[in-house]
Amino acid sequence: MVPLPGHTQGHAGIAVPQEQGWLLHIGDAALDARTLRTGRVRLDVQLRQVLIAQHPRAMRRTQRLLTALVRDPELQIVNSHDLALFQEAVAHSPGRGQGGSERQGRGEGQGRDTYSG
Repeated sequence: MVPLPGHTQGHAGIAVPQEQGWLLHIGDAALDARTLRTGRVRLDVQLRQVLIAQHPRAMRRTQRLLTALVRDPELQIVNSHDLALFQEAVAHSPGRGQGGSERQGRGEGQGRDTYSG
């Protein structure tokens, strides 16, 4: 377990070793791939985060850390809200190669709000 403070009390991610590197599930610590890669959060999301986050400053620090970590080629990050991140992880999982997943995504940061469906 990896502490990811800010969103809720005790919020944590789960790191799972893979054949090459790590898979890190960050839960609700970041909304989507675009947020992770650029560090920019849409204004409407910022407002909601300020309202619901237990510790907004800690959440912003966590998001900055994740933005830096997402650049690590040995780390694959998924979350609870972006289907595109999940599909990237599936595409890079052992036995799948680098070619892509079986299901087509909607593009970076535009995935569905959950993995189902």
